[in-house]
Amino acid sequence: MAICVAGAAAALAVSSWAAVAVLAAGLAAALLVGELRVAREPAGKARRLFVERRRAEEALRASEERLRLALDAGGMGAYDWNVGTGELVWSEQLERLHGLAPGTFGRTFDAALSRVHPDDRELFRLAAADALEAGTKNQIEYRTVWPDGSVHWLVGKGDVLRDAVGRALRLTGVVMDVDGRKRLEAAQAANRAKDEFLATLSDELRTPLSAILGWTQLLRGGKLDEAGVARALGTIERNAKLQVQLIEDLLDVSRLITGKLCLESGPVDLVTVVDAAVDSVRESAAAKGVALETQLDAPGPLAGDGARLQQVVWNLLSNAIKFTPPNGRVTIRLERTGAEAELRVSDTGRGIAPEFLPHIFDCFRQADSSSTRAHGGLGLGLAIVRHLIELHGGNVQAESAGANLGATFTVRLPLPALAAGEGASVGSRPEDLPSLRGVSILVVDDALDARESLAMLLEECGAHVTAVASAPEALEALASARPDVLVSDLAMPGLDGYALVARLRSLEADGATPVPALALSAYARTEDRERALAAGFQAHVAKPVEPIEIASAVARLAGAS
Repeated sequence: MAICVAGAAAALAVSSWAAVAVLAAGLAAALLVGELRVAREPAGKARRLFVERRRAEEALRASEERLRLALDAGGMGAYDWNVGTGELVWSEQLERLHGLAPGTFGRTFDAALSRVHPDDRELFRLAAADALEAGTKNQIEYRTVWPDGSVHWLVGKGDVLRDAVGRALRLTGVVMDVDGRKRLEAAQAANRAKDEFLATLSDELRTPLSAILGWTQLLRGGKLDEAGVARALGTIERNAKLQVQLIEDLLDVSRLITGKLCLESGPVDLVTVVDAAVDSVRESAAAKGVALETQLDAPGPLAGDGARLQQVVWNLLSNAIKFTPPNGRVTIRLERTGAEAELRVSDTGRGIAPEFLPHIFDCFRQADSSSTRAHGGLGLGLAIVRHLIELHGGNVQAESAGANLGATFTVRLPLPALAAGEGASVGSRPEDLPSLRGVSILVVDDALDARESLAMLLEECGAHVTAVASAPEALEALASARPDVLVSDLAMPGLDGYALVARLRSLEADGATPVPALALSAYARTEDRERALAAGFQAHVAKPVEPIEIASAVARLAGAS
């Protein structure tokens, strides 16, 4: 019952926020008139007017208190935007909903826009513009990024107050926290995906196991001729390899999700990588009657993990062949476009439904997860492709005109900027690295090999390095001595890199010496970089770490040359 009352009060608050402002102005005017009347009336009547004025003041305070209680009960904050002056006022509750301390909001629309998730800012701006210009209700769901880097869902509802000729004067309304609902929806969707995945996994594991067990029993019976034995062994080997691939995909996804998949970076010839992947699927394509066409132009040297990039190409080709009918065609094109290497894998297969296209790279998602689906697989291959390409600083996109109209997957990878006459080597020589002499650096990474190699690299540049394995150890080191630069991994057990830099900035707010911080991340997406910067880091470098990149970034932060 209390929830119903609070909800009703919150709903009333949406429409009454502007009304309260008007009421307050009206009451203030009435009180002023009352004061003038008091000055001219006899004493008895003056006392009555005084009492009436006090009652009006108390009614106004009570109305304001009811509004505040309604907003608090609904978990809402209120805003009032004066379109003429540009001043945007937030209630304290609204500041808290955006992770801000009371009184710290900048009181402008741009200040509000800066608190919105980068992917939602254009939607936020258009919603406000439509409300002011077209007279539509201002209602929007958006994400806000708190100062600690965490992301929260909000829904805003507002109305425009206009003058007699229809000009917009104010946009007022309320904002509600819907993070719990969004998390519940995400959890429910994840549970559905998990259930579908487990059912699919069971089928994918049982099918090859059944074949292996069946042919093993036939072999044990000793009644197969030489051709039958060869067929049995071939079937067992093929299904055993399928099992190994399933397990490898599961392990890769686990490593990617936890940020523990490390790339072995070095110079890569993409033509060789693509050729090797094409050779590995040529037999399966021929068996299905699918033609393979290649157009490979060397894009130039690339820094990356050749084995993982071959895995990417193999996954894309295997997927294309799986969903292309006999007599179909798969085309592979490789070329350089500007500062990027571009790989396009196109097929004439079943295509991708428009409603599934946004989810094509999600883990455990398949367009058809039913028991009657025509194609096997766990739905992991394309998710692995996306993660591996992002680890290389690139991106992958899928296009399809619709069902049975084929599909095209485009991979773009950044190419290093080569100086005139520079060869294919992408490594950095020690003499190319900036000097960090006299710079003290605190390195935080729970992975021993990564921590030691990074410390050694920075020491070779002349820096004094303290390396620790966890955020608590880093906080102890910071308490005893302030380094010139902090270099921290983001994915760590217990306190992660985000929590560490939040603690660091909190200490600085209490008077500690500011320390510039650089984030190391296994993810190289734009949103990963933006989240790190929003959390309090000054720079972000994606793993695998290139010596020249990390040394230059540290030098910039330290002011070293």
